[in-house]
Amino acid sequence: MNRGAQICSVRCSCNRKTRDLRRAIVARLRTVFGGDAVQRRAPDDRTAPDILAPHLAVSCARSARTDARRALKEARARRRYPDEWAVAVCKDDGERPYVVLTLTDFIALLDAWHSARRAPGASSSELGVPATLRSPVAEMREARGS
Repeated sequence: MNRGAQICSVRCSCNRKTRDLRRAIVARLRTVFGGDAVQRRAPDDRTAPDILAPHLAVSCARSARTDARRALKEARARRRYPDEWAVAVCKDDGERPYVVLTLTDFIALLDAWHSARRAPGASSSELGVPATLRSPVAEMREARGS
């Protein structure tokens, strides 16, 4: 096999892996936000985030060793609105995906989440958090009643 065909096959498989990651992330986000609220960007639109979700600019990166800083920089550059949280979902080959946020966005996200949980007697199940997204530690606390 010549080198050109080898490079093409590697590149095509990387694109397929990235598309598969995007599809999986969209499916998970749709369980949280609902079906119509989350969409993948058009393939030819390089100015929009990879995934369009409420208050999130999500960029997906997948490779043997993902450059998380570059993925986050891309998410920040592709934000539609200045108050959106830039999120990079990265996945190295053979590893589980992980999320990268700036510290400022992480603190803002925690503040929004915590203020929603401050409601008297609110649990993650009452807030509409799907069981697949709940923390095992939070579930143990809820079971103990603490």
